[in-house]
Amino acid sequence: GRTVAELATAGNGGVRLHAIGTGVVTRDYAWPDACLTASWSPDGRVLASGMQDGSVHYWNIAAGNQSQMRGYGSRVQLTSWNAAGRLLATAAAEQIVVWDFSGRGPEGTEPLQLAAHTARLTQLAFQPVGQLLAAGGRDHRLSLWRPTANAEPLDADLLGDELALLRWSPDGRQLLAADRGGVLSLYSVES
Repeated sequence: GRTVAELATAGNGGVRLHAIGTGVVTRDYAWPDACLTASWSPDGRVLASGMQDGSVHYWNIAAGNQSQMRGYGSRVQLTSWNAAGRLLATAAAEQIVVWDFSGRGPEGTEPLQLAAHTARLTQLAFQPVGQLLAAGGRDHRLSLWRPTANAEPLDADLLGDELALLRWSPDGRQLLAADRGGVLSLYSVES
């Protein structure tokens, strides 16, 4: 059968998938609370969402099942997959939680918890090529992590204001950070 390209929309009541081109709702993944963020795994098999109720909910589209991870102290507003689709980074408040989706998946496993920020995180982005994770928040701090190697940041920098935007170059060698004051900072990343 032909595969239909789908767009996910998140909001109150869960996630809906729409056929691109027609807008027809192809699947409706209901959840009783507001969905704040949603992101596809790189292979398109898993859709992960951060929820208002302090959980991460994910739908394994390929297998047709769903699950959730609870225990966050506040709403989950950020999600980011690494390029291999093995790791899902999530953020609630000032802590980053990384789930391993390799093997049987994250159920029953302990996530990696990364803590270096003192205020709510506003941005989270895995490198498009490589293993690095960039994060930043209201504490004006930009941090760089290699979550598969250790739970301490590789590097950090203080910006002049709250972090508003993080974008990697397509080759993963440069990282652009913008703060709320409008200052842009470009970082070169060594391999």
